[in-house]
Amino acid sequence: MGEGNRLSPEAVIVLQLISAGWSYAQIIDMHPELSYFDIFGAAQEALDMNRTRSPHDDRLAKIKEENPRAYEAWTADEDASVREMVSAGVSQDEIAARLQRQPSATASRIRRFMLAEGNA
Repeated sequence: MGEGNRLSPEAVIVLQLISAGWSYAQIIDMHPELSYFDIFGAAQEALDMNRTRSPHDDRLAKIKEENPRAYEAWTADEDASVREMVSAGVSQDEIAARLQRQPSATASRIRRFMLAEGNA
């Protein structure tokens, strides 16, 4: 993948050949170091560079900077950790920080456990 907003050298070669009218098979014959996956990857790089970010994308990126595990699926290990920390009296904010989750998501998870265990 290219760095920043530049295509990789492989992608540039592939896209130049495609734009000159060469078929995938001709490109691979001419450049045996390339595969069909390289051709598809070049197209994906170009599309990724053309993608515009929405305000939602920017908001999500900011949230993920502060809470890297935000919006990721919860693992069984994380669920066990939440239960252990709640039992040990760790605050919801501290649990969120340790698990790199949003405090609101952690609070929701704790409520879910309490309801499931009949402690509500």
